[in-house]
Amino acid sequence: MEFTIDFAQEINEFLVAAKASGKKVIGIIGHDIIPEEIILAADAVPLRLIFAGTEALTNEGGNYLSPTTCVFSRAILGMFARREEDHLWHFLQNLDALIVSNYCNGDNNCELVKQYFNIPLFRLYIPYKRTDPALAQYRSEITRLRNAIGEFCGTEIIEDALWSAIKTTNEIKFKLMQLSKMPLPGRKKQELFYRAMLFGSKVIPELDKVLNQTDLFGPELKGKKVLLTGAAPFIGDPLIELFEGSGAVVIENLTWTGTNYAMQFANTSLQGQTPAIDELVQVFKKNESSEHYVPYSHEKVAERIYKFCTDEGISGVVYHILKFCEFTGTLKDKIRDILIEKGLKVLQIERDYSATATGQLSTRIEAFLEML
Repeated sequence: MEFTIDFAQEINEFLVAAKASGKKVIGIIGHDIIPEEIILAADAVPLRLIFAGTEALTNEGGNYLSPTTCVFSRAILGMFARREEDHLWHFLQNLDALIVSNYCNGDNNCELVKQYFNIPLFRLYIPYKRTDPALAQYRSEITRLRNAIGEFCGTEIIEDALWSAIKTTNEIKFKLMQLSKMPLPGRKKQELFYRAMLFGSKVIPELDKVLNQTDLFGPELKGKKVLLTGAAPFIGDPLIELFEGSGAVVIENLTWTGTNYAMQFANTSLQGQTPAIDELVQVFKKNESSEHYVPYSHEKVAERIYKFCTDEGISGVVYHILKFCEFTGTLKDKIRDILIEKGLKVLQIERDYSATATGQLSTRIEAFLEML
């Protein structure tokens, strides 16, 4: 999806209106493990920083980070550095605070926005295991985050508010899961995923309109089916468009800007029986979509990819790696070998945000599709 000045202006107007009504805007860098429900329950606006970089932005970020660090985190710092002079990034001036985690080095590096750009920071330390002590640590961490954000926003985050936020997020995710099964081009579905992750409940009417106008059992789209996984594509990254422009249909985006995000539901029927924080801990416990903190994660990731491919009749897997990503880069060969052994074709794409690599990438995509 192209990141246009019109879209940037829409984000800016959304945030300006929220701030005019007294709401805080709190940014999120933390993949899919920071519960946005806590921000919503404080009557604040979560802003997921899901924007792709450019060569210029990563070079700008190189003023703050080594060129051998995650290209995404360098691009994020480049965006903040340009938020006053570049209209595309003006909306970042609305940010009141930022949440970062220890999910990966890229997330850790983004804490530099406090040092260089004077953005208040919240830290969330996540455990790397699923043992009872680890889950207790996660509960302690999100409780601390709940209290800190409540204090920052000048409110107490009460149980009813947190459950209400959980229900709203559940509703959006349910509709996104429905959308993921619709016979629509991957680029169209991904645009709606991005909008839902940015604008929240404001997008529900848009989702309803598309779902009501699309026949789940309508004719399949023409093209070779592929599944995208690994590092998430972001707004402004033409990756999905490159595949579909070459004759493929991206049936599933199995990353944290796609189905992995949407499939994480809370059990809202437990309201009144268990604290909302405890249910958020259960969501964390059941989340096996991350390569980060799941034992034998490469096996579970490969198993999940294979199941999606089998269910959807997909024979080609695109494993996307952003340069210097410590997790997708480390596990890529193990996951590839398992999938090939199961009979799937796998294309590994390791890239940065360099525009000069697009032509070469298109050639590789076309060659891969000929194999399917």
